Amino acid sequence: MHTKEEIQEALSVVIKRERDQRGLSQFDLAVGSDLHRTMIEFIERRKRMPTIHSFLKIAEALEVSPSYLMQELESELGKK
Repeated sequence: MHTKEEIQEALSVVIKRERDQRGLSQFDLAVGSDLHRTMIEFIERRKRMPTIHSFLKIAEALEVSPSYLMQELESELGKK
């Protein structure tokens, strides 16, 4: 079982990578997900863990399924 910190780190890597691949700024992702830019920044800097609702909104803004993000998270955790 992975620790909360390991999950938080892997999730931050996945979200930032997906955002960067789409050429989105933190502000763009925040607007698309209806979250505050600082929330996106805090998630990417491992200061906050998104709620399931925020996770779903981020997936929608990235135009991917939540299950895709979870697969990417599992893959990132597998590297540890």
